Amino acid sequence: MFHPIHTHCSRIMMMTILALCLGATSVFGQPSSGMQTSPKAYHDMPVEDVTTLMGKKLARGIVNVVTGVGELPRQLALTTQSEGALIGIPLGLFKGVMMTVVRTAAGAVEIALFLAPAPGFYEPILSPGLVWEDVDGSNTSTHAQSTDRASTAP
Repeated sequence: MFHPIHTHCSRIMMMTILALCLGATSVFGQPSSGMQTSPKAYHDMPVEDVTTLMGKKLARGIVNVVTGVGELPRQLALTTQSEGALIGIPLGLFKGVMMTVVRTAAGAVEIALFLAPAPGFYEPILSPGLVWEDVDGSNTSTHAQSTDRASTAP
């Protein structure tokens, strides 16, 4: 007879696999604009650069596992902003819960496969790579600082 923890783990594994399968076609099918595509380019890179990319992938995976729950307020805010409060709150909550599962699962996959140069030479599985980044990949706090500096420039 299965212990309740085994049943719970099986459900989590099935949800993770489902979430990754749903996002696989849109995420893995499109190469990133900054991604190298030539296998020869991988061999020409210094080993230190490759290990740095591996370390970034591992760190990004750990951060996404820990901060995946941040998708809940993020999706709630984004959806409420675009759809209004009446539709945005319930839809944002649903999207937040689903994206929490997806981001946490993507982080777990990046941790498990940080040595592999896939998808696309250590690029993030999700876009944005971290929950607090803008959709275009720029960090919101860095973007705000550069905007402030640009407005004070002569």
